[in-house]
Amino acid sequence: MSGESENSDEMQLWNERLIWSSPLSSPLEEQTKLPIAQLKCDCILRDIFLADLKRAEISYQVVFSSPVVDKLASAVEENLAITLLPESVLHANRTSKVPSNLIKSNRTLSINMIYRPEIDDTTLEAVSNCMRQASNNQRHTADMT
Repeated sequence: MSGESENSDEMQLWNERLIWSSPLSSPLEEQTKLPIAQLKCDCILRDIFLADLKRAEISYQVVFSSPVVDKLASAVEENLAITLLPESVLHANRTSKVPSNLIKSNRTLSINMIYRPEIDDTTLEAVSNCMRQASNNQRHTADMT
C-alpha cells in the first residue's frame, strides 16, 4: 500500500519519485488540450495526479484510463497520452519528463506494508525483505526491456 496515513503497524518499504511523463517522440504537451491517461481507482496516486492537474490550471482531456499503472505507462510509450507515473514503471529511453513549466511536481510516493502486531520480528523482516527484493527485480526487468 502507499503511505496515506500514520499507522503504528506500518513499515516503510521504499520511496520512489513520481514523474509526469510524456512520449519520447511526440510533443503532446504542445496540444491545445493535453491528452491525459488517468488511473481508474481510488488511491493516493490518483489523488496526487488530480491535485497536480488542478494546480497547473491547464486544459486537458482524459483519452485513456486504466486501473493498472503499467497500462498508463504503455499509453505514454505509444504516444497516446501524458500521465503521472512512479519511477519504477518507466522504461529507459521510452518516455521523457513533462516540462516543469507545464506541470510542476516534485512528489515522492512512500510504499508501506501494514502488518499485525502479533507477527514476530523475524517473520516481519523476512516478508519485508522479500517485497523489497521483488520490487528491485521488477525495476531491473523493466530497465532491460
